[in-house]
Amino acid sequence: MEASAFLMLCTYFHIGCLGVVKGVSDLGDSNTAEHPDTYEDALKKTAHAIRKWSIYYLATVQWKINEDFEAGAHIVKGYYDNFIRVVLDAVGGEHDVAIKKSPGKKGNLARTLYYKAGYLIDFPRVINGLVEGADAVHQTRVFQRALKMKPYFKSTFSSGSPLATVESWQEYEKFLQKNPGPEKFDEETLLL
Repeated sequence: MEASAFLMLCTYFHIGCLGVVKGVSDLGDSNTAEHPDTYEDALKKTAHAIRKWSIYYLATVQWKINEDFEAGAHIVKGYYDNFIRVVLDAVGGEHDVAIKKSPGKKGNLARTLYYKAGYLIDFPRVINGLVEGADAVHQTRVFQRALKMKPYFKSTFSSGSPLATVESWQEYEKFLQKNPGPEKFDEETLLL
């Protein structure tokens, strides 16, 4: 009775509640007085049951946080749709990507894209705007997670591997160590 009243109050006042756990501490007969440790045993067993349930329950919870409105996620759409997708569609399509040296004039809409060992490499300048925020590292990670959710960053059915990946700076350094050679692509620019 008391437990149901407690849960009804929680519901009425919109208070989240997992429920009520009650330990049976009354034997329900005249022998109750003969067992002085009944209440203590009931508390121990109840605490043990709650602990076991909590460990099981928390391990199975899917902690999905909606980051769609974070600054790092907000800039992914433009970066992906206007650059990554355009480049990869051009590489995989009928038209080749033209990589040419650019004089770097002010107002030039060309975008720098590096090429090494068969890979196109981009350092997204769009995330520079996140540096000013107090949570810059967090927003950069949000950007990374949101970018990995885009189609070209997921495995494809035909090849089994994604067309694009997001790598850490440490992974990029390892890539450079595996692929030594002169850096000839400093001035190369992608002209779409």
